[in-house]
Amino acid sequence: MGLFYLHQRRGASYIHDLEGAEFDTLEGARDEALVAVRELVSEMALTGIVDLTPSFEIVGEDGASMLVPFSDAVTVKTDLTGAGPS
Repeated sequence: MGLFYLHQRRGASYIHDLEGAEFDTLEGARDEALVAVRELVSEMALTGIVDLTPSFEIVGEDGASMLVPFSDAVTVKTDLTGAGPS
């Protein structure tokens, strides 16, 4: 287990994760970041505006890091052909 920080980048602003969380691997931290993004996107959808430009920067206590763009967490479908029953 290692301590990982999920910092959030939103344009020029950078929101530091001061507490961090324990994960087995960097990939485990990435999986958690994707879940968090999906929750945030769900809340944004209620306002009618979904911003997929932010990202999480995951930094491990060992220096390992990974950028997780919000756009990696969802698929935006705009083609309505074959969308199902009408």
